[in-house]
Amino acid sequence: MFKTIPIKAKFTDEENAFWVAQCEHANSLKNCAIYHTRQMHYTRLQEMEDAYTTYWRGDELRSGWKAYRCNTTYPELDKHLKDNPHYKTMAAQSAQQTLKTVGESITSYNQLVQAYYQGEVDRPSLPHVVTSV
Repeated sequence: MFKTIPIKAKFTDEENAFWVAQCEHANSLKNCAIYHTRQMHYTRLQEMEDAYTTYWRGDELRSGWKAYRCNTTYPELDKHLKDNPHYKTMAAQSAQQTLKTVGESITSYNQLVQAYYQGEVDRPSLPHVVTSV
């Protein structure tokens, strides 16, 4: 077992402003990636004939999109968002890691879709835009 040692960093006002800006750009980049993912997914669903359906949930009749796997991947996100101002403001590795977290969320969603059709979990939803704190 490893022991962790908490370290409290002391930043100057200038350093603090820099790190706050980096966090805000990371949050904005993540939101852009999620927005792009959702738009591409729903565009693909609109092109399909039977993607919008009526279904029962308990005693309630509902209508909506069927749960389909999302085809967006990290390389696609990286390619589309390289020209994004938030991507350019951040260090390259930080921006790529931010996009990888969105890619991991999409992979998790796809696994939940598979489990949903096997009856193991409730209906999954794509990742949502993150609000800043």
